[in-house]
Amino acid sequence: MAGFDAPHEAPTDIGPIASMFPHANFIVYSSAFNAGVMPGLMAHPEGPYDANERMPTGVNMLIRSLVSSKIVQDPDVTKVPVAAHNVYAEMGGAWSIVMNDVAQAQHYVGKLLKYFGPANVCWGTKGIVDSGVQAQIEAFRAFTITPQYQEKYGYPALTPAIKAQIFGLNAARIYRVDPCARRCTVTSTSFA
Repeated sequence: MAGFDAPHEAPTDIGPIASMFPHANFIVYSSAFNAGVMPGLMAHPEGPYDANERMPTGVNMLIRSLVSSKIVQDPDVTKVPVAAHNVYAEMGGAWSIVMNDVAQAQHYVGKLLKYFGPANVCWGTKGIVDSGVQAQIEAFRAFTITPQYQEKYGYPALTPAIKAQIFGLNAARIYRVDPCARRCTVTSTSFA
């Protein structure tokens, strides 16, 4: 993120550490969106992941770390969707940066779904410091990945079921919260 020391925020250690500790969960905030970007610069354009990119940045740098460490297999090579694993991409402030640029937003969300898998992407916001969180939620509810991007880049469709996973079901699983449990029930006599 802007203002951090670029060499020390690179997610290149995520893959090796996650591989060493397969029973631990690793949640990468903002999906490493600005990693490797020069300090003081904000959001770089998101494009598709390229396994041959010499010096990837951001989400592509994180994907490279996972592929290199065999946390995930490159679905472009295996032609098989990524299986669940122990690294989670949290969308954080990155969504608020890309949500108004249709191409960037499709690449950002498409790459997360393709290389992390729908079960490993979590919603997050900087709601305490950012305003307009409701606008971000509404934008994601209305957001789709076009059939053209699905075909050209192999991104999966962003279905209502996948959005439900991202909006909370994945985090509920990580934190062992039963989203169907009844909590704080009160009887009418409690208020009598």
